[in-house]
Order: sequence, then structure tokens, then C-alpha cells
Amino acid sequence: TSSKKCQITEIATINVYNHQVFYIITKEFLWQKASYEILFQSLQNLKSICVKYKVTHLACPRLGCDLDGLKWEVVRNMLRYIFRGSSLYIQIYTHDELTTDNKLQIIKEFNENPLGGHQGVTCTYNKITQQHQ
Repeated sequence: TSSKKCQITEIATINVYNHQVFYIITKEFLWQKASYEILFQSLQNLKSICVKYKVTHLACPRLGCDLDGLKWEVVRNMLRYIFRGSSLYIQIYTHDELTTDNKLQIIKEFNENPLGGHQGVTCTYNKITQQHQ
């Protein structure tokens, strides 16, 4: 890792356990708000870094959507636009709470799956927790 201070829109990288961790710099200070324009430029730089490091999978939260207050629909469209045509798989992690109806629907889908069917409570529970952690 370089001790050089990154500028806004640059991507800081660090290798952790043979994985590249990318820090998207969208503001100078923590209390500031990121803008769509800065995030767009930052995501373009992220794509360049992903190409450079031959990244095939990228995992991230909903960028700019918590304290920055950016709308996920806009950010998602930016990601789709910038990474269109690439073979990069992007996994977005959220902390959304499931409603009771959501939980029941998930159980129903795993229970009535024509490929697997109901294979007992423990097996069904394990399959659900693998996909919905």
C-alpha cells in the first residue's frame, strides 16, 4: 500500500488475504456528502482498476446510499451503464430487513422447489441461510 494521499475520484487499493480491497474516494472529509457526479467519475476509475487487476467478481454495499443520501436506483443505473459489456460480476450487499411476508415467501419457495422439494427442516434451513445471510 502506498502512503500517498488519494484524491477525490481515485481508488485506493490494498491486498488482504489475496483479495484486492478497493476504497472509492468520493469526498475529502467523512462529514461531507458525495455527489452523483463524483461517484460516477469514481466508478469509471473503479472499472479501470478492475480491468487492470483482472477482477472477475466485485462485492460492495449500496454505494452512496446511507449517510450520503444518494438514491439507489440512480447509483444502480450508473453501475449498469459503466460496467455494461464487461464480464465483471457485481454482488450488492444490503442490510434490508425482511418482512414476515418475505420470510414466508422464501420458505415456501424452498419448500416447494420442484428440483429439490422439501428435504426436511434442517436441510431447508441450511439452504435458506446459505442464500439469505
